[in-house]
Amino acid sequence: MSMLLYSAVILIAIFIFIQDFTERKVLWLLFPLLAVFGLLLNLKSFDMGEMLIHLTINFLLTAIQYLFLLIFIYLKKGKHFSLFNFIGLGDVLLSVSLCFIFEPTPFILFNISSLFFSLLLHFLFQLNHTYKVHKTVALAGWQALLLSFVLTVDLFYPVIESANYIVF
Repeated sequence: MSMLLYSAVILIAIFIFIQDFTERKVLWLLFPLLAVFGLLLNLKSFDMGEMLIHLTINFLLTAIQYLFLLIFIYLKKGKHFSLFNFIGLGDVLLSVSLCFIFEPTPFILFNISSLFFSLLLHFLFQLNHTYKVHKTVALAGWQALLLSFVLTVDLFYPVIESANYIVF
């Protein structure tokens, strides 16, 4: 059962990557599917009470992250702006979906590392002149690609199995 849940999350993440990277649009249904399969994956290790605590912490961390982003954009651009001119709805939906997949500590580590990973790959692809340059970063796509890699590695080589961490 666990292998099927891992496979489902990995495949959904790969679909998100492909769609975001090629079209800069992702089918919205993939995000709730990712969240549901991530929740099911976690429920094999935690009871519902622990899961609610993890979700609450992860949602608060995500909200704080977007609050800082809003403050930064407000200070840089002024009063009249829309957050979605600076970040895609798919990026926000993926951030929310990730809350269901990780415990708080791995969530923080994955979130930070995936943001750096996305930035690095975006700049590397911009240096490649054969790549169609986009003004926007495929943030959800790059994060989903890293998620699929991390979960694949974790599936075959669990690092901290005794601590009940899904990843790291």
